[in-house]
Parts: sequence; C-alpha cells; structure tokens
Amino acid sequence: METSDKFEFSRPIAIDVLDDGDNQFDISADDEERQALARRFDILSIERLEASLRLVPGMGGIRINLHGTVTADIHQACVITLKPVSATIEATFERAFGPQDSYAPGAEIMISPDEDDPPDPIYSGTIDVGEVVAEELSLELNPFPRSADAAFDGYSSGGDGQGIDEPIEGPFARLADLKKK
Repeated sequence: METSDKFEFSRPIAIDVLDDGDNQFDISADDEERQALARRFDILSIERLEASLRLVPGMGGIRINLHGTVTADIHQACVITLKPVSATIEATFERAFGPQDSYAPGAEIMISPDEDDPPDPIYSGTIDVGEVVAEELSLELNPFPRSADAAFDGYSSGGDGQGIDEPIEGPFARLADLKKK
C-alpha cells in the first residue's frame, strides 16, 4: 500500500509525529470520498464511513501497530433482483507496519499460516490510515448480497432430484446431441 493521491480516502499520518504511547485518530469520509469508494467497490452507495484508530509504536519506533474499528452504512445491489440491500458494517481489525527498507523489490516473502503476517511497509515515513480503512471495508462487503424477498428457483444443488427429468438447454446440450449422432 503506497501513499499517494490516487486513493479515494487518503489520510496519511507521519510516523515521526507519533507519541511513544497510544495515538488515537478518528476519521470519517466525506460525501465525495464515499461516492468514489462506492464506484471503486462497485456497490450502490456508502452512506457513512467512520473509523476509530489507535496507532502504537513498538520496537524502538521501527514497528507500528494499528488497532482499528470501521463502521459503515452501505447499499449493495441484490445478486438476484438487483434491488438495493442495506447493511451496517462494524468490524475491528489489526495491522502492523514496518520500514520499507526490509522489503527488497521483487524479493520473495515467505508467509507461514501459523505465524502473523509480515508488517506492511511504511512508505516515505507515513501510513495512510484512510486507505487501510478502505481496504478493511472492502474485506467486510458481502460478496453475494440478497434482499429478504429474493427467490431463485433456477438451480438446485440439493439431492432431491428436482430438475433431473427436464430437458437440458443451451450450447452444451446441442453439443451432446451432436455427440449422440
């Protein structure tokens, strides 16, 4: 994650201004930022996006730990009816940041499933906490939102035998017919 103007919700924080203890930051996205993030995540709208963040320097200032809570009110399109589906997201997360020098360009980084993830690099002495919040929001979005009244009867994965005797249609059915001939 590189700090830059390309992020829709950018809130860079210089690590050299952080106190030794906890550093509390509360951020929220304005209307323009929420609209840009909604386009980025291909959802209908983001009505509210707020985060409460705590940055804690550790290991002599070399590593920064971020503890955060993101809260958002969003609208996504139902995957069946395309009607708006409202959702409130409340999630906590933790991230660690370390010096960019420890990452050689193109170097292979070994990640063990039993260990913590390696720290994200700190670019130009700053951490863009807005982009971190945007990334965490994207991880919390429902990939298949469904409205309460949505019904999809076109497919059954159950073993009840429904649909077995119906003729199969489509290009592969025609290929199957050609194979029989």
